Amino acid sequence: MGYLAGYAIKKLVVLVTKMVAVAVGLFVAVEACLIGAGVITVNLTRLSELAQQGIVYTQQAVVILSKVGAAAITYTNAMPIGGAFSLGLIAGFSKSKNI
Repeated sequence: MGYLAGYAIKKLVVLVTKMVAVAVGLFVAVEACLIGAGVITVNLTRLSELAQQGIVYTQQAVVILSKVGAAAITYTNAMPIGGAFSLGLIAGFSKSKNI
């Protein structure tokens, strides 16, 4: 069961990733055209401030997720059924080919 779930998840993740990449690419291309035409102006000072805030939030999230991830691994290893499912999930995820 875990093998099939891993296989399906990988196929879905690859498909969604490709769709998101195309959408983001189109958005960036349209945005670049609008900036070049002068329709959109960019406030670089505000953009820099937002980037700094994003870096701080990301650092905080990494610390929190590392603690949560360690706890989740501990709980998964403690449950034999969950561990077997996880092993099958990883095997199915690694054996499936990209679309």
